[in-house]
Amino acid sequence: MPKVCSVCAHPEAEAINISLLSGRASLRDIAGKYGLSLSAVHRHKQHLPTQLVACDEGREAGNPSNVMLRIMELEKRANGIYAQATEAQDRRTALNALKELREIVTLYGRLAGELQTQTIHQHLHVSPEWVSMRQTVLSVLKPYPEARAALIKALGGVEDGQ
Repeated sequence: MPKVCSVCAHPEAEAINISLLSGRASLRDIAGKYGLSLSAVHRHKQHLPTQLVACDEGREAGNPSNVMLRIMELEKRANGIYAQATEAQDRRTALNALKELREIVTLYGRLAGELQTQTIHQHLHVSPEWVSMRQTVLSVLKPYPEARAALIKALGGVEDGQ
């Protein structure tokens, strides 16, 4: 029998899901706050969109207080505030409501799996800043050939991803 997800079984699972979807806290922070392991939170995040979309489609009927329903309620309220602010020509409030609606759309995108938070890996050895700094350090070390050779050897390993 497969193991039950410790986050899904957690008494504060809904708050954990909201934290994960908001993207405002790291997985490590969420794990620490709720007394979970980092790996459990990471595994839970992998099946979170599927689980929440299933709730929205009624496959888990009987859970009216799921995250999707709360997000839908927030959207309804933000739309109401936007409409009132537009009618009153209150641009500042209208703009703030639009910002909240943008965040809600982002949450919907994450739920549907259309938006993934991805870490972009930038290779240091091809960045212009690194190339410039490397040249500067190597030129300063010209009077010290042994140190320069050791640095070149060490940088070769770093630049090759070792």
